Amino acid sequence: MKKILLALACVITILDVNSQEFVIEGKLNDDHDDKLLLRYLNSEKEKISDTITVINGRFSVKGTVNGCSAGILKSLNTDSGKEILCIIFLEPARMTITYDYGNVKAATIEGSASQKEYERLNNSMEEATAIMDAYIQKKIVIRERIEKGDLDANVGADSIKAIRKTALPAINFRENQKLAYIANNPDSYVSMDMLVYQIARIADEKIDSLYENLTDKVKFSTIGDEFIASYARYKKAINTQYPFEKINIGEKAPGFAYLKTNSKDSINRQSLNGNVYLIEFWDLGCLPCLRLNIEVEKIRKQYERSGFEVIGVSRTSPENLTQVKAYLKKSHLSAWKQVSINKEMKTDDDLMHRGSFDNYHTLEVPRSVLVDRKGNVIYKKTGYSPGDEQHLESLIKEALKL
Repeated sequence: MKKILLALACVITILDVNSQEFVIEGKLNDDHDDKLLLRYLNSEKEKISDTITVINGRFSVKGTVNGCSAGILKSLNTDSGKEILCIIFLEPARMTITYDYGNVKAATIEGSASQKEYERLNNSMEEATAIMDAYIQKKIVIRERIEKGDLDANVGADSIKAIRKTALPAINFRENQKLAYIANNPDSYVSMDMLVYQIARIADEKIDSLYENLTDKVKFSTIGDEFIASYARYKKAINTQYPFEKINIGEKAPGFAYLKTNSKDSINRQSLNGNVYLIEFWDLGCLPCLRLNIEVEKIRKQYERSGFEVIGVSRTSPENLTQVKAYLKKSHLSAWKQVSINKEMKTDDDLMHRGSFDNYHTLEVPRSVLVDRKGNVIYKKTGYSPGDEQHLESLIKEALKL
């Protein structure tokens, strides 16, 4: 990483790269009016979000890049309700794009050499990609059923594991092909773009090695700028000590607030002294969270009369509140004290209240903190593996003196 940042600092002395203009001329096959969104990093390292108005099936948009930028072009008008997008390599040239209304994913893009290179690479992995896409679609269906409370999370997890096992050879083939391509094509903007998506997926030493092998033309392009920025954000995140990491077993639990419109019903750490309680951070899109929630609820039901309770903390927003409430009711989690730490939640709901748990922040969910009657932390953990609940239950019984 140090070498990479040093290389970035030396860019002005190594290369004199000027901003270069690209132009995209677009045509809709059926002359509809339409709206598109183009997102990319420009030559000034600014994140651009251009809303494109298509009138009578035509549009034109232009911008600047250094060498090449990998943008995302998205259809804003879709009947399916799903996000339809494509990767578009923006090069200093006049490019054309032809597509069907609401479906830029199948667009024909001309004028960009990197775009053609990217398409050839994808075509070489077409069979493996089809297998992987089928696996992803099946996984999405299963997860949606779990989130709706129509399928047990453990049963769903086993189903996903089974179909992933079938798809794993194709997944591994694709990943190995990408790594080999990066290594064998050091003068390719496509290689640089693919390296961005390897961050946090492969060892940092491998990332550094692949980056060092790339040519200066590629490193000091706009795609190279995007890689540097992404890699720096990743390094900063993993090197940051979050408040959750400073919580120590045997010490007082950090302060928090569970807020309700009726202040008499609001609680905090001090008001729960004398109780044994679990603070469980979860998210509706986190399958390990949903699996753990099942086990936590079994424990809560067994020991609630002995003075054990659960505070469920999520980032539920006003937009997904209805979906979360449906899950809570079907999964019988409405007996928990459910709290949203999303700042957009301005008012209370019958199931979801507002709260502040900044002293427990970190990146991973699920995460758990168990507090005894004296207000001391007796257990903390991130992630979930089957069997974790057994250790948790033994600590709860001990804290309740059962």
